[in-house]
Amino acid sequence: MIFQLAAAAAACLLLATVFHGDVMVQGAVIEPKRLVVGDEAGWTLGFDYSAWAAANPVRVSDILVFKYDNTSHTVTSLNTKEEFDSCDFTTPKKNRASGFSNVVMAEVGPRYYACSIGLHCQNGMKLMVDVQA
Repeated sequence: MIFQLAAAAAACLLLATVFHGDVMVQGAVIEPKRLVVGDEAGWTLGFDYSAWAAANPVRVSDILVFKYDNTSHTVTSLNTKEEFDSCDFTTPKKNRASGFSNVVMAEVGPRYYACSIGLHCQNGMKLMVDVQA
């Protein structure tokens, strides 16, 4: 019985717990980060979003902030890597066009975003982030 309780307690320490927007991992609270996609450039053409993603690790509860000209760009969430790779907007998960979009990373795994205007996606205006616990 004591061994089972100890094992259960150890397992709990390994799990991330979301509490009021903070993530607690092994007893330490990690504040969610607000990550401005593209830094000062924002969400626009001519920016290397692959390099940005590599330099900006994303965790559950972090917020991706997309700043863009809503007359020229969208932030479209895609469902799969295949849709992302081929810039297929046939069945998007969500399309945002406000000019300022906050996207909370709610769960672990890859997330795919692209601009659905013209050939912007084909010209590199797309972002894949792999959300970690």
